[in-house]
Amino acid sequence: MKTAIAVVTAVVLLSAHAVLGKNAADYQVGTYLGSGLAADGTYTNNVQCHDNIAVGFTCSGDSGFNHVALYKMKTNDGVWTLETYRQAEDTTARKWIGDPVHFKKEKPNLLDALKPGDRVMFRVEYHRKLNGTEKDVFIPKADDPNKEEKFIGSFLPAVVPSVPQKPTDNVKAMCDSGKLTPELQARYCQQQTQAQNQVGSENTGSFFPGQGSSQGSTTTREDPGPQVAGDGSIGVSSDENPKVRHDGVSISRIAPGGPANRAGIQAGDVILAIDDHYLFTAEELTQEIRGRKPGTRVAIRYRRHATIYDTYLIIGHADSKQ
Repeated sequence: MKTAIAVVTAVVLLSAHAVLGKNAADYQVGTYLGSGLAADGTYTNNVQCHDNIAVGFTCSGDSGFNHVALYKMKTNDGVWTLETYRQAEDTTARKWIGDPVHFKKEKPNLLDALKPGDRVMFRVEYHRKLNGTEKDVFIPKADDPNKEEKFIGSFLPAVVPSVPQKPTDNVKAMCDSGKLTPELQARYCQQQTQAQNQVGSENTGSFFPGQGSSQGSTTTREDPGPQVAGDGSIGVSSDENPKVRHDGVSISRIAPGGPANRAGIQAGDVILAIDDHYLFTAEELTQEIRGRKPGTRVAIRYRRHATIYDTYLIIGHADSKQ
């Protein structure tokens, strides 16, 4: 019996030593960028209705989607998005149990005391879960480095492999396939080539008719609604409150044929960054576009569902609605 206990104790100590030995020295330093609110995918309904003889049928309480605070830190190789472990547990409990109650009241954490630009030292532990790998981020306290606060993290690398867009022009595909008869080839494929030449060559690095070629078209595009951009435009609009912070800017409408549309961005996508400047509000996106001259080439990072894309586009003129 003693031998068995000794063996178990030795295994536990060795396992603990392996974890500590692997992570104890793996500290890194990031720059705190700020915080914002994001929906966690759960809905709370605290509305209660009663039939009172004196006042009749009445309801009280409130309902709505739940939000969690997200904190961002930038490192040399990307950006970390952090959520407190308490909030993560709360969200998981609501998703699995279906109970709308908030089980734990959120407490102030050490990141709440920071301001954008402050340095933060932290370490990361990786744990395999049924739904993937969980990244636990531990941040030592400034008043007691022997104690740490735990966060759940997600990491967006600075360089993300580009995912090629699937072709959508089946006319071009059929013309290139050699499956059409000579009559159909002459009827449809020559027309397509002429139409592409009228739009303008993309080899000039411009998405705008009339730019990069002195003989370009001046076609007027459909107005997508209130423009996010000021002096320049990328052909998108957002219904978000300009000053409310989120994890990126959700795009509501896309101007057909505009810079964003030509770059593959769609309504519902979330623009995360422009030229590696990460965005939290629609107002920040406005400032980023307004601060650049039309014709400027910019790098755009955006999210569609769970996939991150990187692309480039050329800023256009706001008065041309492109």
